[in-house]
Amino acid sequence: MATGGSPLSRALPVLALVALVPLGAWVFFRSYGQYSTDECARHYKSARTAEDTARVDQTVVTNGSLDSCGFRRGIVNMWGTDSSQVHAIASGIIEADNRRELVTVLLYYADSAVLAPPGEAPVTGIAEIRKRYEGMFENWQPDIEPRVDEVVVTGSTATVRGHNGGWLRTLAAGATDRQLDDNYVMTLERRAGTWRIYRLQWMKNQ
Repeated sequence: MATGGSPLSRALPVLALVALVPLGAWVFFRSYGQYSTDECARHYKSARTAEDTARVDQTVVTNGSLDSCGFRRGIVNMWGTDSSQVHAIASGIIEADNRRELVTVLLYYADSAVLAPPGEAPVTGIAEIRKRYEGMFENWQPDIEPRVDEVVVTGSTATVRGHNGGWLRTLAAGATDRQLDDNYVMTLERRAGTWRIYRLQWMKNQ
């Protein structure tokens, strides 16, 4: 009477599991890896209104992932190291800028945040920051090309240094587009487990 089967039959489940690991890794990086086709970014690039953005949030991507674009936008805020979360904020706020998505932009800032634009008085507090963004989105379509050069995390404080190129495309008839060539320093703090921007300073690249 057989009690345990042959060694081969007992090993088959283990071999099958081992074979599935590379397949699972391939699917993951196909869906989320930096070299995958970013279908969400392609859809968001064509969005011009809040209604367009909401519609893209419900888009189900087809490159191996079954989750919506809206889910993918939020997932990095739940998982990952502090450094990766801070990096995602520095990149994500520019993506929201380019979509003129005011509500999303403001979520990246702390209520007491300060903007320090070159040659202007500081803009202090979320209410004043909102007014500044409302004015920008009313007059310009951002087409910003961001670059993150450095992320330094020390405890509950982080500093990001980088560069923003690209353009602000005018929405006013007869006006001229504005080319961007700015270096920036972003300071973030983690409070109650959430990273927020507390200061953003930028200056023209010399």
